[in-house]
Formats: sequence, C-alpha cells, structure tokens
Amino acid sequence: MSHFSPEGNNPVDRITQSGLSGFTLAAENLGKTNRRDPNREIVDGWLASPDHRRNLLTPPFNTTGIGISRAPDGSLIYTQVYVTYPR
Repeated sequence: MSHFSPEGNNPVDRITQSGLSGFTLAAENLGKTNRRDPNREIVDGWLASPDHRRNLLTPPFNTTGIGISRAPDGSLIYTQVYVTYPR
C-alpha cells in the first residue's frame, strides 16, 4: 500500500482528477485489516499513529470522504481523504 498510485499520482492528484477543486489543504489515511471488527481496528490504528492521528484531528479539515474495498486476499482496505475548503 502506498499513497502513490502505480501511475505515480499522489492524493492531491487523485482528488483533483476526481473533479474536486477549490480546496486549500488535503491529506489521506490508508489502512488494511482482516480482523473481526475492522472499523475499530482501522480507527484505533490511525489514532495510535502520530501522522494518521494528526489527519483525523486537524481542525482545518472540514470535508472528508471514506472508501472501503475488499482486497484479493479478502482483507478490507480503507482510504479516508481529508480536504479543507475556505469558509
């Protein structure tokens, strides 16, 4: 797992390519789990990581989106994107 796609795009590139514009700040959290309580596992893991925790708790972020997909091995992959739009 990486914040860079196989094509070399970073989170800001992907956000922009999705059609979103006008944001001033962006970040992304990734996680993968196959545990019985996947939501708790992912959030607890993000909260235990200083960089991921900062993304979750940074006040300027005022918009978020979450995607969950199933990997070929059956585990779940979580992506949460954070952006800031001027108020």
